[in-house]
Amino acid sequence: MVTESRSYKASFKDVYDASLEALKKCGLIVKERKESSIKATSDLSLLSWGESVEVFIKREREGVKVEVSSAPVAQLFDWGKSSENVSRVFLNIESELSKRQKR
Repeated sequence: MVTESRSYKASFKDVYDASLEALKKCGLIVKERKESSIKATSDLSLLSWGESVEVFIKREREGVKVEVSSAPVAQLFDWGKSSENVSRVFLNIESELSKRQKR
């Protein structure tokens, strides 16, 4: 399992919406949405039986903290796929937040 967190100076709603959109842009299938978390999965690939990706969103005093976790569904090794998932989700969150700030 790979987990990483980052903080953003944006509204909770903007970060939540950007996280949801980021998961979709990564080709992940959103399975569950709660007030402060989103769970998604990936399809099977040549290197993986799929991954489970979770995004946790928490209000902080000066912004919003996002924690992204990725783990393989049915195998011990993921050949770097979990790390790639986490990086791609954050890249897309930041891209979405940038678009929202320009409005």
